[in-house]
Amino acid sequence: MAKPFHQLLAESLTRAEEASKDGIVRTDAISRVDRERLQKGGWLMPVASGWYLLCSPQAKEGESTAWYASYWHFIAQYLKFRLDDDYCLSAESSLDVHIGSTVIPKQLIVMAKHGSNQTISLPFEVSILIYKDRKKFPQEVETKDNIRVMPITLALCRVSNTFFEKDPISAEIALSLIRDPSQLNTILLDSGTVMAAGRLAGAYHHIGRENFGEQIIGAMNAAGYDVKMTNPFLSTRTTFSVKEYMTSPYKARIISMWSALRGNIIKTFPQKAQTKYKIDDLIDKINEIYVNDAYHSLSIEGYRVSKELIVKIRDGNWNPNNSDFDRDQRNAMAAKGYYNAFNAVKNSIRKIFAGDDVAKTIKHDLTIWYQELFSPSIEAGLIERKQLAGYRNDRVFIRNSLHTPPPKEAVLDCMEAFFQCLANEDNPVVRAILGHFIFVFIHPYMDGNGRIGRFIMNVLWVTAGYPWTIVRVESRRQYMESLEKASVNNDIIEFTKVIADEMAVKW
Repeated sequence: MAKPFHQLLAESLTRAEEASKDGIVRTDAISRVDRERLQKGGWLMPVASGWYLLCSPQAKEGESTAWYASYWHFIAQYLKFRLDDDYCLSAESSLDVHIGSTVIPKQLIVMAKHGSNQTISLPFEVSILIYKDRKKFPQEVETKDNIRVMPITLALCRVSNTFFEKDPISAEIALSLIRDPSQLNTILLDSGTVMAAGRLAGAYHHIGRENFGEQIIGAMNAAGYDVKMTNPFLSTRTTFSVKEYMTSPYKARIISMWSALRGNIIKTFPQKAQTKYKIDDLIDKINEIYVNDAYHSLSIEGYRVSKELIVKIRDGNWNPNNSDFDRDQRNAMAAKGYYNAFNAVKNSIRKIFAGDDVAKTIKHDLTIWYQELFSPSIEAGLIERKQLAGYRNDRVFIRNSLHTPPPKEAVLDCMEAFFQCLANEDNPVVRAILGHFIFVFIHPYMDGNGRIGRFIMNVLWVTAGYPWTIVRVESRRQYMESLEKASVNNDIIEFTKVIADEMAVKW
């Protein structure tokens, strides 16, 4: 008797999982029958000729999350298979790895010792460019995350002016990871690259580390080279703030982004009159808009909640034991958690009005908000208790986004930089908008980052005399697209406009 298709599919899936590595499967690792069966069932996504990604068929058509989550695993395996150890990433692509870039590159550039020049197309308009250059292939190559890259010092000496002009934030981060100019001077003197020496000296001088620039020029001149300082940042208007050696590229990124983005926020956000609230009047206003705030904030995150459910929970009339309507636990627990967290946020606002520092209060109370947000789901057994421990202990990915939040090991560094920037910021508009954006850029929790990011923003708004701002579910597309633009392109203008428009809505 023939086995049913679902049983055959399960057997094929088991064999494919055993043959895969990090979800990547080569054609020659599974049989043709298994491959065709899994493709028919939607379990294999073609990545490149002879390569597949093992993924869930439940993903919607055009869903890129699984691919972006597996991108670097594929790159490591593919390059090793094709080129063994006879490759390394180009100078610019190497720097992206060294600085912990959070963006999937549209084109990864690879230098090889042999073979022919070739472009490999990958899903979602991503590609790899492999080019042969045996003459310039570096004598020393490092391996980071199973990918062969140039040492950061060599990569900095090899990148052109374009790198500094195109992505000044990444350039500043890379420069901050050099502890002493002697690390660069060794390479510059050995190769006699006068233009690179002048470019790096000018770059360091421009970002406020003049002593580095002077030492590079001094060493080259002493060796008989005529070096003239040039500024590769000349065409950018980025404000730089990382003026010391950084051990964490992720911490450097948060500080650099905050400094670079604030100017466009100030230029873009319309001047609005601030209101001198009395705390009781402010709390009354916040309570009045709670139902609308909860409905829209939860709906943006994909929860199916109604204003009726929110009102029942607020008024203590929610009864899952006696009502079919109340038994949709996932949505109901999300609504219950939101109500608890909302009350915790109001307590934080009261403390700030009583004289507590706003940045210190948010830092101290953030864990309380998070625990209140998810404790009902914990009690209902919908999520594990360990999720209330604090910051995430795993990778997270944002659906269909080229931006990949920093790895779990970097979260503490990122949050330290976040609170540092929040405490040092004196412009209330910058503080609120970047308080929201940078928090969700870091994504410090496994879940709830959007809701908590909007809580942070609104605490910063109302304690500075601005209205509590609801991001409507009708504006979700513009809101998410503007977050993506800020995360991937370092362009905060659209996000600023979205928030300004939402603030103008009267409730």
